Amino acid sequence: MAFKTTIPKSGFQGEVLGGLFVTNPTANAARPTTSQGFMLKNRYAEVTAVALWCQPQVTIPVKLVLDEVKVTPTNGQPVLFAKLRNLTPTLFGQLKIQARVIQRTTGKTVATQQLKSGSMAPNSWFNYQVALGTQNLAAGKYRLKLHLTSGQRVWDFTRDFTLTAERAQQHNHHLVGPRQVNWWLWGAVALVILLALLMAAYWFGQRRSRKE
Repeated sequence: MAFKTTIPKSGFQGEVLGGLFVTNPTANAARPTTSQGFMLKNRYAEVTAVALWCQPQVTIPVKLVLDEVKVTPTNGQPVLFAKLRNLTPTLFGQLKIQARVIQRTTGKTVATQQLKSGSMAPNSWFNYQVALGTQNLAAGKYRLKLHLTSGQRVWDFTRDFTLTAERAQQHNHHLVGPRQVNWWLWGAVALVILLALLMAAYWFGQRRSRKE
């Protein structure tokens, strides 16, 4: 497959990623109507990835920024979304992310999360989702800390956010993971069972002694 493209006179920096969408424009003939009363149309297409470089020998430093942080419900459970933007026309991989959510009033880490291998396309962005952990959270001020690496490149971002009372209630309602054990309840149940066994043993003992 061959195609022609026009490069701007001044060129461009980095790389441009895209694709060629190929289809047959004449393949629209409808098949005869079936017994159920509807027609079928088959149309096939193919997409071929394309990458263009201009001055590939020039190294462009990657500029990565944290654009926005917000808590949004997903399937009824609040999730922290961190919008990361690659402002450079360069594709890079080996992206590792370490995320920590800290309660500002106590300084306690309430949630952690890791991404071991990721990548970002040129001039792109994505929402990195951070779960809020498996413990009850109170409404108030929190802080997100992100540590990112890609090879020798390192980025550190810090952003404060607010967990509203509504979102805190939703999170606490949808908690997954270990539940707190009510030891008082289970202790009372065990005591009742023990007393029942002792009473049964005493009754059988008295009955046997009478027979003897």
